[in-house]
Amino acid sequence: MEKIFLGLPRYRFGRDNTVEIASHASRLHTVGARISAGSMTCLNCNRLLAMALNLRAAGFRWLALKHDDVFPEPGWLDKLIA
Repeated sequence: MEKIFLGLPRYRFGRDNTVEIASHASRLHTVGARISAGSMTCLNCNRLLAMALNLRAAGFRWLALKHDDVFPEPGWLDKLIA
């Protein structure tokens, strides 16, 4: 089982549904999801990358970013890791 950091860059602040998104993304791996919201997408992605790098000591080996306008199928992270 892998530990995956799932970054969720968002344009707007809104409902925090990180648990729902993380459970949809993987059935096999541990997923830690975080949101970074604001109008500057590059800044949000950089913040999420920094968060992921800071979590390496906690065993997170993978980074995935999922934007709000992408709706992948259930278990999509499992397929990427495989």
